[in-house]
Amino acid sequence: MKINRILKGFIPIIFIIAIILMIISFHSFDELYGDAKVINFAGMLRSGSQYIVNQELAQNHKDSYIGILNNIIDELKGESGIYRIRTIKSTDFQEALLVFEEDWDNLVKEIYKYRETGESGNIIKMSEKNFVLGNKLVLMAQETSELKMESLLSLRHTLVILSVMVLVIYIYSLYTYLSLNKNNKDLSKIAYIDPLTRLPNRARCDQVVKEYLKMDKLPNLACIFLDLNNLKEINDTLGHDQGDNLLREFGYILRDVSSEYGLIFRNGGDEFTGIFENISKESMEMYIDELNEKIDDFNNNNDLFNISFAYGTSYSDDEGINSINELMSLADKRMFENKREYKEKRILS
Repeated sequence: MKINRILKGFIPIIFIIAIILMIISFHSFDELYGDAKVINFAGMLRSGSQYIVNQELAQNHKDSYIGILNNIIDELKGESGIYRIRTIKSTDFQEALLVFEEDWDNLVKEIYKYRETGESGNIIKMSEKNFVLGNKLVLMAQETSELKMESLLSLRHTLVILSVMVLVIYIYSLYTYLSLNKNNKDLSKIAYIDPLTRLPNRARCDQVVKEYLKMDKLPNLACIFLDLNNLKEINDTLGHDQGDNLLREFGYILRDVSSEYGLIFRNGGDEFTGIFENISKESMEMYIDELNEKIDDFNNNNDLFNISFAYGTSYSDDEGINSINELMSLADKRMFENKREYKEKRILS
């Protein structure tokens, strides 16, 4: 139980950690998208210088493209612009960008000089150098993105592990709950079942009686009280083991016959009580006939002892019956009258 409480305490902690990691992972996805844009625009810077130089040598001026590349450089430095580039803020990348920008500015000056003089000078070599510097920017951006991807994969693995942990804890808690529930049901059965006869016991009978006591008016009920006639005699002559066997066999017969009629309880000792709903007096007589028939079959096949019982019945429509207690009291009274008659017959015989 203590372990189960500890595990349950871990669930909200793991859940909170998982939410935090999910938020971080969503942010990382957003940053990866931003890094992809950086890589794309850094690639434009890498190839842009050679493209412009080739166009200039072909007498195609590309001032608009030079402006585009200048805007890209500014946004990569952290300035706002039309491309909405989310720059990489690492010191190494920004330093490499400044080196690229300085070299780019020199190349642009050389291009404008070429336009005035017609002498190409070193612009081809300068564009090649600028390409190398631009390629460095691309590689640095890719490396940054790869590191974030690795971090994101680690987060994903952590989330998977946490999810498995939550699932395991949930399954364990569910298993524990079901086991406890089953144990409670088993204990409940044990608490309300007489271990010798396997019939519901006095505690269960009291529960049923309480339910009827809550009712303003009794439903159509019949009650039967039964009392074994010869338990003390068998205990005294054959021993208590055989007395237990008598109770056990009588309980088995009662369970068998009563199953189609209603509830039968062992009240303790040699006394038994039956409460049947929606049963007529004719059906109750059939019940008693079936009971006697089963007992006769047992007695004819048992040499150690015979089963004999006294009984009394009452019905909710009997005169003066207004409650379950009055119903049971009347059945109990009639049972004692039947038992007295049995004893008188034995004396006379």
